[in-house]
Amino acid sequence: MAAADNEWQGTTGLWTTAGNWSDAVPDASDRVRINSTAMDITAGDAQSAITVTELQVGAGFVGTCHTAALPLYIGATNFRYAARQCTSFNLRLAACTSFLVNDTHPTVQSLYLLNSTITTGIVQGGIGAVFDGASSAITTLVVQRDITDLTKPAPMVKLASGVPLTNLYVLDGVVRVQNRPTNIYVGFGATVYIEGTTTGTITLVDQWGGMVYYNSKLTIITTYNGRRGFLDMSQSADEKRIATINAYSGWDYNANNGQGTNDIGTVNNFGFSKQIEPFRAMTPAAIN
Repeated sequence: MAAADNEWQGTTGLWTTAGNWSDAVPDASDRVRINSTAMDITAGDAQSAITVTELQVGAGFVGTCHTAALPLYIGATNFRYAARQCTSFNLRLAACTSFLVNDTHPTVQSLYLLNSTITTGIVQGGIGAVFDGASSAITTLVVQRDITDLTKPAPMVKLASGVPLTNLYVLDGVVRVQNRPTNIYVGFGATVYIEGTTTGTITLVDQWGGMVYYNSKLTIITTYNGRRGFLDMSQSADEKRIATINAYSGWDYNANNGQGTNDIGTVNNFGFSKQIEPFRAMTPAAIN
């Protein structure tokens, strides 16, 4: 049976009130649309027993949804978000296969994802996408500008400490990495901040352009491929620890400017034009 559209028409803030919907309280057969009202969604957050076909929050929604402490908890096979006027939408996705954020509020952090399970996520616009929660499970997250509408600002994303993430692709926009993704791929239009106070290892940073600011002494990078772009390690006096750097001719870096010493294990030169320094061999204990 084809999925049916079910539109939020709330006159009260309770998700579980049938009269707040165009087709009763949403169930697994619905495409849920939240698009055309200023009514906040304030109660009825525990919906994890169902996975709707699609959850879409559109540009016409000017209300808010729950709080960061008590987000809406629901499954959605597909999630689509473009609520540029919404200042606070708090969500926990019990399961989501396809996730697309096309736009968020232009001036405030507005979309908050807590402990969400996402197979593939794409963030294309807005400054307010925040992923948080150690019980999250995100396989792939792509951050890139929406090339169909260049009037929108490049996306800004915060990955809070403890969020499990396998592959992070930053092709355009700004990402604050306070967690420890397994692999980070950095494109030409990207700015990536590796920061925070969580101890951990990033297996691979593969930089093809853009800027990477490496500011956390508690993060160990196993392999850093500097193909193009710039790595800045001068923002703090803390030592930075990289087991292997593969340095290519189109890449450059800035060390600690005399503020400290970097632990760098092996440097493989593929046409890189200057010495990596200050240099100190990394001991195996520092990698483990």
